[in-house]
Amino acid sequence: MPPESEERTMLHIGLLHGNKPEFCYDLVSKIKDVASGEIEFSELEASSLSHSEKFDCDLIIDGISSCNPFYRAAMRQAELQGVKVINSPSAVSVFDNYYAIGMAGELGIDVPFTTILPPFKWKSSVRSSEYFCPKTEPDWQKVTLTTGLPAVMKPVCPTKGIVSIAQTPGQLIRLYEKTGYELMMLQEFIDYNEYVKVFVAGEKTRIAKYDPGAKITAAQIYPPEQPDINENLAALISEKSLVLCRRLGFDFNIIEWAIKESIPYIIDMCNYSPDIDKKVVGQENYIWIIDSLSELILKYAKNNVDNSCFA
Repeated sequence: MPPESEERTMLHIGLLHGNKPEFCYDLVSKIKDVASGEIEFSELEASSLSHSEKFDCDLIIDGISSCNPFYRAAMRQAELQGVKVINSPSAVSVFDNYYAIGMAGELGIDVPFTTILPPFKWKSSVRSSEYFCPKTEPDWQKVTLTTGLPAVMKPVCPTKGIVSIAQTPGQLIRLYEKTGYELMMLQEFIDYNEYVKVFVAGEKTRIAKYDPGAKITAAQIYPPEQPDINENLAALISEKSLVLCRRLGFDFNIIEWAIKESIPYIIDMCNYSPDIDKKVVGQENYIWIIDSLSELILKYAKNNVDNSCFA
């Protein structure tokens, strides 16, 4: 991590990214164009960290700590020192897919019926502990009465595993038996008329048509045409997306909505690592994200906004 300086006159933004830094670099380039030399940047890295080490940053763009517990601990330490981190690792650590669905339901947002499942396998350290309760097979009849079939099986942890669709009880059990130690949940399949993703940066939103079944090119995953929704429904989806992000404490997020008979159902709301692949989201969405996120970062950095978890 950068050493603490005795005196600093420029705003300082730290960058934490993985082995695909293009998004971070494009974001920095945009901020530099707008800020005209008012901000300096440094890339953050560490092989160890003392609890007393200070972060000489006003703000950190964190692209990897949601998937890396070492850097997550480092970013939480930065927060304790008053550094603004996008997204807050403390907020990220609290939420998972199952909790987030429950929270959305409590906020009055339509959600698919969802059931959490025990792991198919238990780690030996758990099985041998006094806190282990003998595993029982899920009551599949009860489960499918809640979710129906087809149903979607997905990891509770937003950064792990694969999402699968079970069409029959037999297929559901076979999918479950392949999940190993992973904590999974089963979700009602929404037979949607339209599917969208909402990019959220601060208080700004952009709705993009999305095909969750396409896995090849950006033009197929994010078709260029506008989603088939009216202005009122678009405004409702945008507002609900903002409500969710405020409640989650995320500055940046990508939220998925399945729309059935003009009712938007929240599908996924925990895409919280600000690391975007241009080849996946497409040029127009990528430019919007870079522009909107750089505007938000400059606002935070110039106003010296403390992290909302500790402000």
